[in-house]
Amino acid sequence: MPEILEWIWRACQRRTTPRSALAARAKLAPAERRLVYAPSMALEVTGKLHKLYDEQQVTDKFSKREFVLALEGRYPQFVLFQLTGRRCAELDGFKEGEAVHIEFALRGREWTSRQGEVKYFNSLEVLKLTRTDAQGNEPGAGAAPERDDPVEVPF
Repeated sequence: MPEILEWIWRACQRRTTPRSALAARAKLAPAERRLVYAPSMALEVTGKLHKLYDEQQVTDKFSKREFVLALEGRYPQFVLFQLTGRRCAELDGFKEGEAVHIEFALRGREWTSRQGEVKYFNSLEVLKLTRTDAQGNEPGAGAAPERDDPVEVPF
């Protein structure tokens, strides 16, 4: 698999995402898939909601809501994500401990202090937030639809 990751990385460096790169990315295991970043693709991760924070009104026109996602593994990680603007309400129906799948964008910015010191800040901006089961599957994915009426066999 490393050669696929390298090939996808080179395609991303050219600022293009050819269909073959997307197809190769789809063949990767979920753990490897989250290592691949392309400007036109969202990053993905699945974990459990560890901590939910209240909405913060930063300015008159800008609000954000942060939450911490627990990523399981040999060394568990606790990663801070954020929703901004009208999207803050998307987190209202969720509870701590629930398994979720997140598509997000990595954002970075430069800031210069009054003393001329340059600092860099990163944030993980949530694009899509969905519930999953413990195995990371979305509810109803792969399941046969339930029927209210009994199915009659014609014999």
